[in-house]
Amino acid sequence: MKHEHLDIYIAATSPERFDVPLRFKAPTDGGIGHRHAGLVQSYRLEPMAGRQKRLGGRAAVVPELDLSAFRTHAVIDWVALEIGADSLQPAVNINGWLRESTGESLSVTGPAGVERYAGMNFEIKIQDPTPERLAGIVEAIKGMPRLTFAGRIAAIEVSVDWYALSHAERERLLMTDLLWRHLLPPENVWRCESGWPRSVTGRAGGRLVKEGYVRKLLKDPTTAMVNGAIRHAGVTLQPDGELVRDLDRGSHVAPVVDGTVYFGAKDGPAQIKVMHKIMDQQNRWTGTRRDLRPQECRARVEVTLRGTALADVGLTAVETLAGFEFQELGARYLSYWLPTVPFHRGVAARIEDVIRGSRSWQEIEVFRRTGVFGLERAQRAQSKRSARAQQKLHWKRGVRRRDDPVAERKQARRRGKGPAGLRVNFEPLQEQIYEALRRLTPEWGRKRCERHGEAG
Repeated sequence: MKHEHLDIYIAATSPERFDVPLRFKAPTDGGIGHRHAGLVQSYRLEPMAGRQKRLGGRAAVVPELDLSAFRTHAVIDWVALEIGADSLQPAVNINGWLRESTGESLSVTGPAGVERYAGMNFEIKIQDPTPERLAGIVEAIKGMPRLTFAGRIAAIEVSVDWYALSHAERERLLMTDLLWRHLLPPENVWRCESGWPRSVTGRAGGRLVKEGYVRKLLKDPTTAMVNGAIRHAGVTLQPDGELVRDLDRGSHVAPVVDGTVYFGAKDGPAQIKVMHKIMDQQNRWTGTRRDLRPQECRARVEVTLRGTALADVGLTAVETLAGFEFQELGARYLSYWLPTVPFHRGVAARIEDVIRGSRSWQEIEVFRRTGVFGLERAQRAQSKRSARAQQKLHWKRGVRRRDDPVAERKQARRRGKGPAGLRVNFEPLQEQIYEALRRLTPEWGRKRCERHGEAG
């Protein structure tokens, strides 16, 4: 049934389960949104009894999608190298020289991927590299008198793909939804200018949009939010636009599953993308692309690193690819979580099922819209608001508390203000990612690269 206030589907026979409808771009006859209208992601609530105190009286929100119905595979999507020219040159000239020397048409841009560039410092992007092919291109560049190459990597993109064993489009869409909904990268990835989590589509209302249609998962705070005082627990608090925004369900905007969800800025040190990949070799300038066959389509998460992010993981030069443990990228950037919500069984649960005004269903509604990211923001805002109100009440009553940093940290963790918040690791999905990335390491292993070098 559907409740008008929260706009959420819940199984009438069990208050411990609920469904989340997937959103699509404006549907067209026969399009993906039309074919899968009414598709939902199903969840169940699992009590966290016996776990940490911070999770007391809470239940994990667990998806019912069968992860064993997918095959995972990790690849280096592309790698960009830094090269220099002996004089001022347009990128098109560098491209021509490389094509003559390597026999390949490589993408040549300015630093940080600037297109239609002229200068002396360039980046060349090598799509779908292998150790042998990359080594051949590097040797060709070193043999070109007008170019210099110090062996430095400018950027790299590594992808993890989920292929449905059944090749069913429905399964891929559900996995794509799962991949963005449960992802929460480190805050320094997305909390920057142009880096906030967002949904990007190439079409809006059926019309082609050249630069894409961008919607942030969390709207910017309104003027009223920024300037308005906050009332809580009978006290008035100072204005805090972000806090009010994070608690306002209307500010949480659900992305579409047939678009691309981004965390991080395009030209930032790290960016993460989640998509349902159904095409390849797309050229936005010429409008060409290759549609993938059903068995080639997959749910995908991509990690793009450049600059300081490359230095942090130790991928600064071409030779560092040999023997690099790619699962490090999963540990640093691809953090997947199960959120938790307040939970009560029995009579209390049936009452909640009637009134739908409980804290539990409020948090589920936020999760339905913006996933773990949005719920994390809302839970921390709630904790922050409560702590501020409590502090002000103590002050008004003349209560003086002795500072105890250790006790304060313990209390903060119990309120969900610690690094882990009120979430737990999504271990089965995390292990799939680690395993896929571990299999990528031998492909670029040191021994293999050494054998190739000796053969050359």
